[in-house]
Amino acid sequence: MSLMTCPAKASTLDSSRGVWPVPTVSMLMRCPFASMGRSPSRLSGGGDDSVPGPARASLAARLRPARAVPGPLVPGHRAPYVHGSTRGGVMDFRVLGPIEVAHDDGGRLRIGSRMQRRLLAVLLVQGGYHVSAERLVDVLWDGAPPPSAPAGLHTYVSRLRRVLGDATVLEYDAQGYRLLAHDDQVDARRFERLVARACTQLEQAPAEAAAGLAEALALWRGRAYAEVADEDFARPEAVRLEELRLGAIEDAFAARLATGDTGVVADLDAFARANPLRERPHAQLMTALAQAGRQTEALSVFQRLRGRLADDLGLEPSPSLQQLQADILRQAPSVTPPATPARTGEDAESAQGNLPRPVTSFVGRQHETEAVRRLLDRGRLVTLTGVGGVGKTRLALQAAATVADRYPDGVWWCDLAPADAGAVGHTVATVLGVHQQAHRDVADSLVAALAGKRLLLVLDNCEHVVEATARLAEHLLRNAPGISLLATGREPLAVDGEQMWLVPPLTLPADRMGGEDTDAPAARLFWDRATSHWADISGDDATAAAVADICRQLDGLPLAIELAAALVPALEPAEIARRLGQRFRLLTHGPRADPRHRSLDAVVEWSYQLLDPAEQRLFDRLGVLVGGFTLATAEGLCADEELSAERIAGLLTGLVNRSMVAVDRDAHPARYRLLETLRQYAVQRLAARGEEDVLRERHAVWFVALAERADVEVRGPGEAEAVAVLEAELANLRAAHRWAIEHEDSDLALRLAAALYVFARWRLRDEVSAWASEAAELAGVCDHRLLPLVRGVVAHGLSQAGDLTRARELAERALEEASSGVPGLFVPLRVLSSVALYEGRLEECRALTERALAAAEGDGDAYSAVWMGMHDVLSLVYGGHREAALEAAARQWEAAEALESPNMRGWALYVQAEACGDAEPDRALELLERAITLARPVNDRYLEGVSRVALIALRARHQSPHEALSAFPEVIHHWRRAGDWIHQWTTLRNLVPLLVRLGADEPAARLSGAVHGAGTPAPPFGADAVRVEHARESLSERLGAEAFRALAEEGAGLDGPQAVDLALTASAEVLGGETPSPARAAPTGP
Repeated sequence: MSLMTCPAKASTLDSSRGVWPVPTVSMLMRCPFASMGRSPSRLSGGGDDSVPGPARASLAARLRPARAVPGPLVPGHRAPYVHGSTRGGVMDFRVLGPIEVAHDDGGRLRIGSRMQRRLLAVLLVQGGYHVSAERLVDVLWDGAPPPSAPAGLHTYVSRLRRVLGDATVLEYDAQGYRLLAHDDQVDARRFERLVARACTQLEQAPAEAAAGLAEALALWRGRAYAEVADEDFARPEAVRLEELRLGAIEDAFAARLATGDTGVVADLDAFARANPLRERPHAQLMTALAQAGRQTEALSVFQRLRGRLADDLGLEPSPSLQQLQADILRQAPSVTPPATPARTGEDAESAQGNLPRPVTSFVGRQHETEAVRRLLDRGRLVTLTGVGGVGKTRLALQAAATVADRYPDGVWWCDLAPADAGAVGHTVATVLGVHQQAHRDVADSLVAALAGKRLLLVLDNCEHVVEATARLAEHLLRNAPGISLLATGREPLAVDGEQMWLVPPLTLPADRMGGEDTDAPAARLFWDRATSHWADISGDDATAAAVADICRQLDGLPLAIELAAALVPALEPAEIARRLGQRFRLLTHGPRADPRHRSLDAVVEWSYQLLDPAEQRLFDRLGVLVGGFTLATAEGLCADEELSAERIAGLLTGLVNRSMVAVDRDAHPARYRLLETLRQYAVQRLAARGEEDVLRERHAVWFVALAERADVEVRGPGEAEAVAVLEAELANLRAAHRWAIEHEDSDLALRLAAALYVFARWRLRDEVSAWASEAAELAGVCDHRLLPLVRGVVAHGLSQAGDLTRARELAERALEEASSGVPGLFVPLRVLSSVALYEGRLEECRALTERALAAAEGDGDAYSAVWMGMHDVLSLVYGGHREAALEAAARQWEAAEALESPNMRGWALYVQAEACGDAEPDRALELLERAITLARPVNDRYLEGVSRVALIALRARHQSPHEALSAFPEVIHHWRRAGDWIHQWTTLRNLVPLLVRLGADEPAARLSGAVHGAGTPAPPFGADAVRVEHARESLSERLGAEAFRALAEEGAGLDGPQAVDLALTASAEVLGGETPSPARAAPTGP
């Protein structure tokens, strides 16, 4: 039998009768021995920890109860449950854990007394067979019934019937009592059927088998028949089910191995160590290691098992396992790593995404991971829901990593925790590097940017913006067919086509004779995290018992367990368990407790109470910070007369040590962050103190001031550092803007938009233009000194989106309504100058440039004065005044050097290159390369984009045209991501002569028509116009006037995105490759 073979096939349900056959001994033994060619008797002497009992006698002996209940209470015998519906209401009987009965609506019944529960357990163990009254009395009173026992039995039966709600469910006749239940109403029977079905799929459809086994194993909530599992009447069935569970886990490993799951090794290793005498998982682990090229480790697994078998049982490994060892030694094909072709070309380019790399181990959850993978196969929207702290984010991260190879355009992680409802779309757009386009909202801009792509977008922490997220998700699903979504939150999105997966808590430790179950995922998580805090933690039985108690009290919630483990350096696990028992009595209140708050709030509250008052106050105040913060921010925002700034560093260190605050030490400076659940808890505490409104206003004031300070630095030698600060604080800046808008604080809103203008201008952050638009519409802004500047920011956004008319109108309005002496008139004047430059009105451009220079100098704004000097140079270049342009460019370099601004230095190099142009192409190319080098460290995406366009155009005219053409698609994608149609049309216009030179006449003619269309902003002029006209004349001559005219008219009917697609297709055809997909160049992140 191979590692794929599943002996459970022999016990497949006969669905026509609803009856399970009596399992064979080999079925009870499952695959560990049958698959390795071993006799079941090899278990004698019992080294298998998975089979409870101190005696370690043979399995057959242990399956016989010490005081057997006569009749059908036969070990392993499956009785005939009723096939079809019960005559009463539909109920769900759950025995794979503590015994429970639930209605079909999900509500659980309260089975009151111990004797009622014991009676129900006996009937469930019997599985539909009759049990005589005498036998029930014997079992219920443990062989020593009192004289009143028969009457007592009737009483307990009557009460159980009332609880079940239908007397016909518990039937009595001459043969005795029996429980009437369809096999679908008992979780153990569903488990066995799912496992049997999965086993038939193992060899032909391992992925489906893995999903089915995951579904089956998800039914387990703990030890089968937990409260009576050690009773004589229940022990055989509990043992049988436990053996089936372990076998199902091994089958799941086999399925994962067959699908090539690279993450199976760690889980197999943990399982094999926890079950040191089970050969099958050891064989699977050896195979997985060998196939991964880790032969030495595979052989060490064999030696470990051989030593344990010899020490505990005096046995050698089975012949099959010894053969596997030999195959590994001789590197047989079945256990050698498969050849993996190198990823080149398109495949290498498609390895995109921003999936975070976990810094801690992933414990358990293999079944859930497989289930999520299966759901992603079946649909495009999967939402992981569950109580806060249950591990939705970590499961989503693991599941997304395992399916990354299915999405050629990557897996993209978007944390919505810092976002408010109005920022969901912009937050997603920022992650994907998409910019809002003119006349489109952000959702439509996303759809346009994602057209033709296949990617997985993970939307994490949706619960506080669920409606906005649902609207965006529905829009993407309807209009971007290649996009799949994986969302996490505390409630579903309620969108058509959504598939939900309720993330359960980690499986809890089950009581075992002779020791605690340290293999349960909840316990493994505690040990893993605790040893990272304190490597010397004791591993004795008393500590294991305390750890199991902690996990049970904390409901198996990963966040709660991790917080508890963080206390190990200060408290022994037994002390932690004792404190939990005293502090969180609400955890034992049963199913009516709200699991979203009772369990998680109990953990956070308890950890919170361990902080001293000053730490608590700081923790509460940190709750207003979203997306992280620095120590300087914490000191500036949170300090007051009650909490001095000098104490913040020490208090923050204490919070980090107590796992209440996370720290990213790779950031410079280090950034701190409250987990979102903890942050929300902190805000609740802050509100209870009556400080929330004050702190939120202080937050807005602080970050507006931060932006204003950064605006000074971004104009000089500290540009790179200032840009990094603003990029890192975007979430906090969004929150500050939102607060100002909601509270109609026009001063803060206008100041923030003004302060971020220079940063946003060069980084192509069009979001700031939208903020400026909102700020300019607030009541009471008319007399604000910054209003003209902010209207200029709005106008700038319109001009970059290609709406030159509205941009000009708004800039002129800003100037008309401005009072004399107000600062910032440079901005609307600069917009007007730019519009004139784009439209070829060069004299007007120079006149407006002079006015803008005067306004900047009047404000004492040297940076803006140098900026406007660049316009002067470009107007000279485009007007054909080369010598004058070279002189002006030299002056600009000197002025930029005096500023020590990387950005302005880059622009000075750019305008020098434009002045050199075709007369000195080698010099111009060298200057453009230097400009790009300066742009990248400060993330000046605007300068980098225009420099690359100029560079490619020069290379096309003076170097290899094919090399130049190969660079065009990435520049086209650059402007597409930015939503900058002014420069996109310039780029497409430069492509036309190159296509003509390379003989691509028909696409060149169409593109020529597109760039001359009526809707195209900024028509060509000067040397540009000459080159384009020469290209059109060549096309007319080569194609014929009529053919050229027809093709050009066809191109003129294209809109912007269609013209872009035409350009990309034409480039690909000339280069002899596939169409360069937008998905491969975008998104690349902000």
